Amino acid sequence: MISYTPWYIILGEFGIAVALACLARSLRRGSWRQAIIAGICGGVSIFACYAFAFWITDRLI
Repeated sequence: MISYTPWYIILGEFGIAVALACLARSLRRGSWRQAIIAGICGGVSIFACYAFAFWITDRLI
């Protein structure tokens, strides 16, 4: 833990930042359909990043 913050939160936030940056690139030239798909993928990526980060940190300890 860093200052009462678990490691999986820090790792999950990093994963979310990377995922949203990749999705934002597609929105610059996309249509409204791509915006909806990117929004859904962004919501799923939040859960996936936290689940993956928790799995990684739980397996390391």
